[in-house]
Amino acid sequence: MSTEVEDLLSKCVELREAGRLDEAIIAARRATGVDSDSANAAWQLGLCVAKKNGDSAALEYFEKTVELAEDFAYGWWRLGAAYQALDRLDDAISAWERSVELDEDSERTRQSLIDVYIKKGVADFKEEALTHLLALENQGELRTYDRLIQFSLSTSDPPSNHPLPSIRPCLETKQ
Repeated sequence: MSTEVEDLLSKCVELREAGRLDEAIIAARRATGVDSDSANAAWQLGLCVAKKNGDSAALEYFEKTVELAEDFAYGWWRLGAAYQALDRLDDAISAWERSVELDEDSERTRQSLIDVYIKKGVADFKEEALTHLLALENQGELRTYDRLIQFSLSTSDPPSNHPLPSIRPCLETKQ
């Protein structure tokens, strides 16, 4: 990355953090003009546009970011958020699944996936939801309503066979 691009991106970040979004967007656009293959320039432009107009407005910049930096897990998460804002839930799921592949410990991504599974109909994504719920449980990061989802995914199997250990005592008291 050239010194000019680095300087423009530093200015962009400074302006964004100061709330001067229009100026930050101009700096980021200049950086992408100087180096159209800079993932960081696309990323910074996406962050500025998202802060000003929402994630859906930044979609093309987040897409460009992950095109240029395929292993950027947080970039994939933001791309998923942009897709979700546009109600493109299948695309959001794909982006978030890629994010989890890159960062298995990302509770934000797993929770985003669970939320979109609920929106689409959790029964259609039972195995996927259970996988992410189990990972969150192992990280100690389950939200209150995640536990309710666990109940909805419960099978008619004996409680001792439930795939999520924390739900077993609750199911035993239900019987």
